[in-house]
Amino acid sequence: PASHIVCAVAAKPGICTGTDRCANASLVPSIRHRGDANSCCCRQDAPFLWTDPVAKCLEASKCNFTCCGGGQKLCVASGAQKEATCCSKDQKCTSGQCHDASTSTPLP
Repeated sequence: PASHIVCAVAAKPGICTGTDRCANASLVPSIRHRGDANSCCCRQDAPFLWTDPVAKCLEASKCNFTCCGGGQKLCVASGAQKEATCCSKDQKCTSGQCHDASTSTPLP
């Protein structure tokens, strides 16, 4: 399953307290380049954010991220971001489900 990462909303953009780090310093491009990344303070031990530059993440809601690491694909059904799963590199994602790439689905 995908990892859910809950970060705090900063009182002032770019200023995090304690050991929390600003999301705009994340190694994950899809988090670092978000327009509101400087207003999210994430724990130092949050999975993927500081250690996996190939992680795939999306922002489910403000400062709440869903991620897959290690080059896996983030697979999400439309409108169901909390139901995300991770697919291996060689799988395809269809409607939030992982399928082997060799399996073909006939068109109606």
